[in-house]
Order: sequence, then structure tokens, then C-alpha cells
Amino acid sequence: MISAKRYFRYVKLILNRRVILAIIISSIISNTIILFQENRYENLYKEETIKVEGIIISNKEEREYKNRYKLKVLEVNNSNLYKSTQIYIDVKKDIEFKYGDKIICEGEFSKGSEQRNYGGFDYQLYLKSIKIYGSLSIEKYQKISSNNVNIMSKIINNIKIAINQNIENVFDNNYEQIVKGLIIGDISNLDEELNEKFQIANISHVLAVSGMHIVYIVVGIEKIFKKILGKRKVKYLVIFGLIFYMSITGLTSSIVRAGIMGIVSVISFLTYRKKDIWSSIGVSLLIILIENPYAITRSRSAVIIFRYNWDNNF
Repeated sequence: MISAKRYFRYVKLILNRRVILAIIISSIISNTIILFQENRYENLYKEETIKVEGIIISNKEEREYKNRYKLKVLEVNNSNLYKSTQIYIDVKKDIEFKYGDKIICEGEFSKGSEQRNYGGFDYQLYLKSIKIYGSLSIEKYQKISSNNVNIMSKIINNIKIAINQNIENVFDNNYEQIVKGLIIGDISNLDEELNEKFQIANISHVLAVSGMHIVYIVVGIEKIFKKILGKRKVKYLVIFGLIFYMSITGLTSSIVRAGIMGIVSVISFLTYRKKDIWSSIGVSLLIILIENPYAITRSRSAVIIFRYNWDNNF
């Protein structure tokens, strides 16, 4: 039970002018970002058939009747209004693209189905949460050029492909997708029945790369390189390792949140400041929500898991 004195202290903090000003400023910024993003989504949703020029930024995702790729948009209907946004493109099984291919394609655009019943799955909102504007079923396409990505992106993608291939070579089909989920968070081909079993056992978080994985990365780097580099220099390697791992796993909300929290905690050590888990959470959420406000709909218990693991390991 909160005492009257402590309760008054909370009220006094809330009524502080600086706190009120911070709330007003952050509200204005957040609402402006959401209105701008929503306006871009709604304008594109009006289009039924679109012509898109873009660059393939993912590897092939095999589905039952089609292949799916992620496309970074350069132009939509000869307009650069949606430059750097991302959409899914669905093609026939006999059509294949490579990472970095620049293409022009035309087809039927779909924004994703909305929630129809209370508590039902809202696919459109899910796409927004991962910053995908919709999907395009390709009817016509033309490949313009190859290798239209920077060297670092290409290296990261090659490493991810190598990890997947090694897992496929070592493990049989029953364990392959579980290991991919545990290491790089790839559960795109995970069997629905198996996924349900993880949820029933309340351990599905281990397949969503997040705080637990970040702790293992930090502990692993420090255990291996601490004696070689020293207590402080190894922290810089930890920061680089976290950024690199975040990139390999696809920069999903859960891994970015946990990764930023880890980096902030490491920086606090380097700057001789006391580690504050709530400040780390605040910084990570602020960065994520500024980049994509809809990511808040994908919040999980990863922050709590990360806090438990971090406090018990450091």
C-alpha cells in the first residue's frame, strides 16, 4: 500500500512543469508522426493496380503456391512519394529473384485484411507494425540490374544465408526450424502445431530473438575476449557485436529493443554512470516508436525477460 507521503511525492512529480512540458512536446511529436504515417498508408491503399520500381532486400520465402520477397520501393506509378518504403511482392514458383536485384513490376496491390471480429487477427495492423505497406501480386515484371545494395548489407545477407545452410545441413527437418528460431529468430517456416506447443508451454519467447539472446551475446563476447582486450576495450566489441547481431536477425522490434537496452547499459559502464534498467527501456522504446509508431502493437514480455537475465548475469 502506498503511503500518503509517497503518493504526494508522485503527484508532485506529475505536476512538475518540466514533466508537463515533456509530456506535451512528446505528445505533439508522436501524434505528428502517426498522422504523417497514417496519411501515407491511406493514400497508397487507394491504389488497386500499381507499377513499382524497387530493389529486392530479402531472400526467397517459399509458400505453398508462390514465392514472396521484400521490396524496397524506389517509385510507385512513376512517383517517388513512397521512396524507401517496403512492400511484399508475391510471384509464381518458377520466378526467382536474388538479393539486390532491381526490378520494375506491375500487379494487384493488397493492403491486408482488417480485424473482422473482436479479438481477431488484424493482418493490416500487423503489416504496419513491421513497416510493410502491403503486398503486390506480380502480373508483369522486368529485371533491370543486380547487386544494388551496399557491401555491408551484402555481407550480412551472405552470413545469414550461410547460417541457414549450415543449420539445414546439420539438423533434420524436425529440428531445423526450431534451431533457426533459437539462433536468428527465423520462424517463417515453423510448423503451426509445433508453434502452438511452444505457446502452450509458455516458452514461445525463445523463438523471438530478444533479451535472452542479447545476454548470451554479451556474456559470450566478454568471456572470450575480456582477458585479451581488457575490461573496458571489450565493451566496444560488445557494442559492435550487438549491432551486427541485430542486423543479421532482421532488426525486428524485439531484438532492436533488447539490443538498444544492452548498448545503453554498456555505454553507462563506459561513461561511469549507474546502470538504470528503466532508462534503457525508455531510450529503446523512444527510438523504436519514432522510427515506427505501430511497433507498439507488437510488444511482448521480452523486456521483462531481458531485465531478469541481465540483472542475474551482470
